[in-house]
Amino acid sequence: MLKKNILIRILTIASLLLVNLQWGIVSAIPVDTELQNAILYVKPGANGDCLSWDTACELQTAIFNAVSGDQIWVAAGSYKPTMDTNRTAAFQLKSGVAIYGGFPAAGGDWSQRDWETYPATLSGDIGVSGNNADNSYHVVKSNGVDASAILDGFTISLGYANGTSNDTGGGMYNRNSSPTLSNVTFSGNTAIYYGGGMHNDNSSPILSNVTFSSNSASYYGGGMSNTYSSSSTLSNVTFIANTAGNFGGGMYNNSSSPSLSNVTFSGNTASNHGGGMSNFGGSASLSNVTFIGNTATRSGGGMYNYNNSATLSNVTFIDNLATNDGGGMFNSQSSSTLSDVTFIDNLATNDGGGMFNSQSSSTLSDITFSGNTAGSFGGGMYNLQGNPTLSNVTFSSNSATNDGGGMYNNSSSPRLTNVTFSGNSAANDGGGMYNSQGDLSLTNVTFSGNSAANDGGGMYNLQGNPSLNNITFSGNNAEHFGGGMLSFQSSPTLRNVTFSGNTATSYYGGGMYNDNSSASLTNAILWGKTPDQIRGDSTTVTYSDVQGGYPGTGNINDDPLLGPLADNGGLTQTHAIAAGSPAIDAGDPDVCPNIDQRAFTRPIDGDENGTAICDMGAYEYGSYPAVFSLTVEHVGNGTTTKNPDKLEYLWGESVTLTATADPAWLFIGWSGDVTGNDNPLVITITGNTNVTALFTTNRIFLPMITR
Repeated sequence: MLKKNILIRILTIASLLLVNLQWGIVSAIPVDTELQNAILYVKPGANGDCLSWDTACELQTAIFNAVSGDQIWVAAGSYKPTMDTNRTAAFQLKSGVAIYGGFPAAGGDWSQRDWETYPATLSGDIGVSGNNADNSYHVVKSNGVDASAILDGFTISLGYANGTSNDTGGGMYNRNSSPTLSNVTFSGNTAIYYGGGMHNDNSSPILSNVTFSSNSASYYGGGMSNTYSSSSTLSNVTFIANTAGNFGGGMYNNSSSPSLSNVTFSGNTASNHGGGMSNFGGSASLSNVTFIGNTATRSGGGMYNYNNSATLSNVTFIDNLATNDGGGMFNSQSSSTLSDVTFIDNLATNDGGGMFNSQSSSTLSDITFSGNTAGSFGGGMYNLQGNPTLSNVTFSSNSATNDGGGMYNNSSSPRLTNVTFSGNSAANDGGGMYNSQGDLSLTNVTFSGNSAANDGGGMYNLQGNPSLNNITFSGNNAEHFGGGMLSFQSSPTLRNVTFSGNTATSYYGGGMYNDNSSASLTNAILWGKTPDQIRGDSTTVTYSDVQGGYPGTGNINDDPLLGPLADNGGLTQTHAIAAGSPAIDAGDPDVCPNIDQRAFTRPIDGDENGTAICDMGAYEYGSYPAVFSLTVEHVGNGTTTKNPDKLEYLWGESVTLTATADPAWLFIGWSGDVTGNDNPLVITITGNTNVTALFTTNRIFLPMITR
């Protein structure tokens, strides 16, 4: 009998190859023909030998008979892992075995396969129909399999993992495995602990064109959960309407680092944190990902990070909700890196409509916060005891019911470069930004059209020491005090700033109001304010153009000939000064940044008298984009590459340095203007830069000398 079966297999393979050659579709079979042993055919309720559509078998029989290299072709219909009520029964994947659903009910060749037209369902509903309490604990399982275990073209549904030792992965449970899944839908699966749809335990499955829909977990990961160093890879995956009773409505990751590309989280819910995704430890990587309409009953409507270093590129958060903090994203003790990320119309009932950072120092570049709302503080962003770094970021039309329409900083010292606050509003203080007990740094920043129903239309400072360089306050409004800026018990330092057209509607300080504060202004322009320019205590002003006049060295009271707020180059809008402006070359001869707000060169001899002196305000007349040199030297034997490799670099440009040691030498670090031992090293050019690569003799690898 065994010899007969082997002969039938050989004849089957030969006939298939002949048919495929005749139709020219050998390449359509996605398994290496050198590894392929046979094709096993499956139909619902069939009990044949699996070797043809006419003698098809049930799926469990085919899996049992399959050996590495086999394919299993599955006709449309519903399949259960057991015909009795054994809840531990599951479809067990095997390394080297590929299971393909989507064939017509009567069978067909590869060209007829269509998993949407001919759906094949793997169902855990083995008991009383409609009573999930007696369903399979796991519909599909894998244990110790590799990526050659393939499941393609199925819907997995109605798994119910509620057993004492079977409480995770209702739809699929993976342990120490890396199976490959394509064109699969997980729908209506449940787990009382981890992973309603799928749970990965020290596993790294590869998923493409997969949907997790309406799965649930009583605790963690309604759609998917990853634990114990799992690093799943997802591309073209959708999480929709999954729920978790605790963390991670769509996905939960604990000490894991999944990689996501072209993934959507939509309408997922967590009763605690992370409506879309929740990360504890690890370093999740997201590219081309969208979080839309997810909800967290507490924090992180879209995404929640704790002690995590997530990396996000080209990610969108839109219409997510947190009934506590972080409508779009919540970070606690995390240092996420975000680039090309957008936060739109997210809502936090409490703080941080777009993003909330607690003891976190995230890095943000090329980010937009637009239309986000906080029921209390920080419509766009809220920072608590953290020092995030922001570059090329826009806050527009965000709002806070209390303070900080655009951004709220509490005991935090963020660093902002090339940032715009436009049209943000606060029902109390700090329409654009509110700072409490922090020493933040702002460079090349514009506040325009922000409003506060109380004080500080553009910025409000409480007990802090902010540093502002090359800043524009234009058209901001406060109902009471400080249309442009209000400082209380603070010591702000401002250099080369322009205040234009800001208003305090009911009281004083259209440009700036200082209450029990000691502000310092150098090379500033304050013009076109209502009702006055500067009001309050202990304000030191030098080399500035102040409408109405102000005591101090080098100050003037002449129309600076400001143009309208416009794109005059650079990454933020500015007020240009026209030819003949009294602000040209009128700044402090000893105090001048090397760039203006547009990252154009300072100082320029704008009045052509032979001496270049800094202009007043944020704009340098007659200037051009600043360029700087990058010199790399070496100590020891080795080479260094620069990417990009140019003679000169623009201000703010990023350059990657990679050091390569010669044989028998080791790279040990960098010195000069940049220190550390990262390799490659990414630096940001802010002036002429000198870096030295340090190499040392690697005696461990030197050849031994014999005597």
